[in-house]
Amino acid sequence: MSLYKVESGKLHYPQFFGEDLVEGSFEDKLVVGNDATGGSYPRFESKEQVLKISNFGKGIEFLGGFRLQGTTVYGYGSKDSPAKIEVYNDQNIKTYKGLGELFVIRKGELIVAEQVESTLYFDQDSIYHPSLNIRFDIATKELALNRGDRASDRNPFYSSMHQVNISTDDVVAFLEKDSIFFGKQKIQVGSRVNEVSFESLKYFREADYRRIQNISSYNPIAVIKVVAEQDGSNILSAHYLAKRLDSRFTVENIKSLLYDLVAQGFINYDSDKQEIEVKDKIFHYTEASTQKVDYDVFKINSKTEGTNGVFDLKSKTIDIEGVSSLEFSEKQKVGMLPFNERVILKRNRDLDFDGKIFAGFTTLLGKGFHFDYHKFQIDLDSARYFDIFVPTGEVDKNGKILAGAIGSRIEHVTGVLLIDAPANKSGREDIPLFPSLQTKAESYVFYDSKSTQGGVYDRDSFYFKLDPFSFNSLDKFGPQDIRFEGEMYSADILPNFRETLVLMPGDSSLGFETKTPQEGMPAYTGKGNYRGDVSLSNQGFLAKGTVDYLGATIDSDDIIFKPKQMLCSAERFDLEEDRESAIEVPQVRGLGVNIEWVPYNDSMYVRSDEAPFALFREGEYNLSGTLILTPGGLKAKGTLDWDKASMSSQMFNF
Repeated sequence: MSLYKVESGKLHYPQFFGEDLVEGSFEDKLVVGNDATGGSYPRFESKEQVLKISNFGKGIEFLGGFRLQGTTVYGYGSKDSPAKIEVYNDQNIKTYKGLGELFVIRKGELIVAEQVESTLYFDQDSIYHPSLNIRFDIATKELALNRGDRASDRNPFYSSMHQVNISTDDVVAFLEKDSIFFGKQKIQVGSRVNEVSFESLKYFREADYRRIQNISSYNPIAVIKVVAEQDGSNILSAHYLAKRLDSRFTVENIKSLLYDLVAQGFINYDSDKQEIEVKDKIFHYTEASTQKVDYDVFKINSKTEGTNGVFDLKSKTIDIEGVSSLEFSEKQKVGMLPFNERVILKRNRDLDFDGKIFAGFTTLLGKGFHFDYHKFQIDLDSARYFDIFVPTGEVDKNGKILAGAIGSRIEHVTGVLLIDAPANKSGREDIPLFPSLQTKAESYVFYDSKSTQGGVYDRDSFYFKLDPFSFNSLDKFGPQDIRFEGEMYSADILPNFRETLVLMPGDSSLGFETKTPQEGMPAYTGKGNYRGDVSLSNQGFLAKGTVDYLGATIDSDDIIFKPKQMLCSAERFDLEEDRESAIEVPQVRGLGVNIEWVPYNDSMYVRSDEAPFALFREGEYNLSGTLILTPGGLKAKGTLDWDKASMSSQMFNF
């Protein structure tokens, strides 16, 4: 075997360069027989390192050096002058750019490379990572991007549109299908949970900051910030930083720290050059730790055996699965549990979701919620339920304030939940107003539970309609702050009337106690009249007062109004004699009576358990049984006694 080399020659390779000749060096081996089959010879390397090659595949532009080793084609560059691959779609719009030192190329089939600085483009935005392993299927335009095993490659991805850092090992971009997968589900034996996080650029947690400091007397993040500011540069020597951290340290002593900071997005680290690039997160964390700048706690953690997130390039939204919970504000105690563990991430950290919102001592349950990051509020198109929990004044073993649920739910809430002031997302300034629920339309309280008079108060006709309201300081309020003005709709038991719901003693439901006007109010569309006290709670629609019906007067302290029935007891029942009307009725006096009024059957049933009813003005006529007062007159069933006889009947007409 003999090796020979030509320092300057010209390559004719029509498959890549057509009829053009490429100047470069050539070397080969002279071998016996066919021993070189499949080997790395012959070899050619272009002299020019900025060759433009456009026929690796449709829509692919390459700029760099060309190298041939046996049957393998390489595109190459250097660390300071990397080779570049760009991919364009059918509209000739750039969708991907990769910068790297070495690309392995199979024309029309595959491009593979390691440690590639990668950018995915969409409109005016991009997803960026400084060092990835790539595998590009030229035919299908499927681009697989994987974080390398080197610790210095563990940076998160950055999405400029969503203003988040995305921590994931795998991204697959389907460049012809307008979709990008984060943590794409793999076909494998056994289950594997993929974990991906989407972290706001303004994210800060005191616990994370202290964890990096550990037991040291100083925080490395703060030291890096000071060194960068003193040197006036974001590029630092790792050796220099090691000495600034501790005069006894070498680069080897701080490697694990550097790799941890890389993985969390604080720095980029070139292990070959031993060079650190200080990122904005260093400055943000240091200033946030001293409350000098505002920050947020917006971080979506996804854990699932399926695909974590799918970015639809047409809608510009990321559909994220496996999200068990999300916190919007630690200080204001605002967070949420999404239905089906699914959220939709939109531009600039906006979010669409269905689920349950926690806001101080209240919760909102519903669909179609929209979190507006800039305004720092949640738009509520229609919250199914708004539930209130009243602080008890007691705390649990962890010091958490205990609260008990009230007995009513406010339903069909439309409005906005103001989490905090837009410039106070961290809650570093205590503004008593927040969090605040501002409704924009009527909402409702219903009383149709089976535990409330057997569920007779049907929600279609019996409810309290709340005016649009503001409920401020959801994380610190008392029973006295629960007040909602609105209108009572009582299924025509009484005419609609204005009232204010408050927290009722006893069952802690929303209700009221009020009085009718002195002249009373028509009852059951004018079938009778009622005057006195009226109350509403989960005990029912109750009253203490006087009912007038067809000449009868009932004074009672335990009236139960139902949509088609009134029940009560009374010490006395008085019906005055009427000889002037078309339908005559006698005088009746009763003691200790129980009354059932069925107004839409035009009947009032009066039963006396204490003593018989006394009938008529003259004589002693006593009825033991039940009186039935109707517009057609007074009827009865039972036994009528008088001094001369006794008579029993299922229907007396008087």
